Amino acid sequence: MNIKTVFNNIREKQRKGLEHNYDKDPGEAVLCHNCGSMVTGNYCSVCGQSRETKRLSQRQTFVHILATLIFGDNSFFTTVRDLLWRPGYVAHDYIT
Repeated sequence: MNIKTVFNNIREKQRKGLEHNYDKDPGEAVLCHNCGSMVTGNYCSVCGQSRETKRLSQRQTFVHILATLIFGDNSFFTTVRDLLWRPGYVAHDYIT
């Protein structure tokens, strides 16, 4: 079995979703999800992508966005409040 056959078999299994990079031994070669090159360690030597990249669920994405809006920069809520109560001030402040 040559390297091209191994490469094609791994790629086909990953397309079907039968093989996950985080289930593999770090010494075993797998395909990088980011650039498609062979990864033998914990990180891709070409692009630096971690081999333990997992899919985000909709719930995780929603929680992340909500946390960013609530605990992150407060300027979003300040701008919405000012647009509702003082729209001329927001436009004037933006221009100047």
